[in-house]
Amino acid sequence: MASAMRDPAVRPARGRQSSVGRAAPHRLLILGMDAAEMISGAGGLIWDSVRAGLHVDVYLKTVDAEKALQILGVSAQTLPDEFDFAADWPDVIVFAAALHEKHCGVRRLITNAARGRRADLALWGGTWPTGLNAGVKLEHRLSAAARAFKLHAMKAVAANSQTAPTEPFHAAKSRIADPAMPVLAR
Repeated sequence: MASAMRDPAVRPARGRQSSVGRAAPHRLLILGMDAAEMISGAGGLIWDSVRAGLHVDVYLKTVDAEKALQILGVSAQTLPDEFDFAADWPDVIVFAAALHEKHCGVRRLITNAARGRRADLALWGGTWPTGLNAGVKLEHRLSAAARAFKLHAMKAVAANSQTAPTEPFHAAKSRIADPAMPVLAR
């Protein structure tokens, strides 16, 4: 009698891990203006999150530079006017300050997430929005691989080709710095 693991009809597809008996991975939602701005502000966080096994969704106002996004291990979708997650909210939403100022759908999403404590929130490239609970400064320390991949992605979008060892963020005080979720740390 053959074991289930040896039966090709039961085994998961090559390159994909079976989710049987495992908790769902943490979901990270990244919202940015375009690839260059997003890579400059959160490229290392994205790379490290993908490598840590988090499910990373990227939405951009202008979807461009697919090669640069592939370098970081993600693809992007066009930012919708409205977000509808129903019961399947992301664990963390990381967004560009400029996008929050210019996109009413993003403002509504962030406000709903903050009020309902549905997701942890962090932003790059600006100050914490007024009207939301006070934010704290956090940083993501990039792994050596994240620095290298971020550098290549930045070159692919013809952005400044220097990377710092950390990426600064403002975040709502929450579980975002929880060691069980390797996203951001104080």
